[in-house]
Amino acid sequence: MKYLYSEIADKLEQDIKNGEFGIHQKLPVENELSFRFETSRLTIRKAIEELQRRDLVVKDRN
Repeated sequence: MKYLYSEIADKLEQDIKNGEFGIHQKLPVENELSFRFETSRLTIRKAIEELQRRDLVVKDRN
């Protein structure tokens, strides 16, 4: 059984690899993603952290 955040990370990974998000392009903000996936911002945050562990995204706080 997969956690919801892991399933969302898988979907976002597919989107990244399929070119929906370009290199150096920002992902949508947490609020947008939580609306898109119909879940909480906490779950989205965990999904993004999972993408960081997979070396697919980096967090830039600028």
